[in-house]
Amino acid sequence: RQPALGRDVALKVIRPEQAAPTRGSDPQATLKRFLQEARAAAALSHPGVTTVHRVGNEDGHPYIAMEWLDGHTLEELVARGGRLPPEQAARIGLQVLSTLEAAHAAGVIHRDIKPGNLMVLPSGRIKVTDFGVAQVRGSTLANTQAGVIVGTPHYAAPEQLAGGAIDHRVDLYA
Repeated sequence: RQPALGRDVALKVIRPEQAAPTRGSDPQATLKRFLQEARAAAALSHPGVTTVHRVGNEDGHPYIAMEWLDGHTLEELVARGGRLPPEQAARIGLQVLSTLEAAHAAGVIHRDIKPGNLMVLPSGRIKVTDFGVAQVRGSTLANTQAGVIVGTPHYAAPEQLAGGAIDHRVDLYA
């Protein structure tokens, strides 16, 4: 709860084990990617993107405070109810495409579009969430190394799986 504004927010935090230096991990890279996630979402002003309210650090614990979404992921809805009626699937698809159009125009490639990252609100509005592996044009904040695959393999485009150069079309494929 954000008392000053009287609203509920969702907090995303870095788990302590991700922030602690261990063999094979880079806590600085994790922090940079976390900050890039917040910046990627905050760079977009579109009803289909979760609004970022604040980025902060409380006693060494980085966080992103964002819009509270009351709903279910598309993944949950399909798991619970099976196939969607064609009209509902079309409405969802059009909303996701509209959101991706805005993201791509702003130089943001999500790179992990999947049913688990699409929230369906009670109103039927779709929100694209989790810009944690987004690629942001002009940003060197958290670049991916050549040959490193990001995203969920089941939804990734072939060129993404091959570790090759990608563009906005990987989001459309997903």
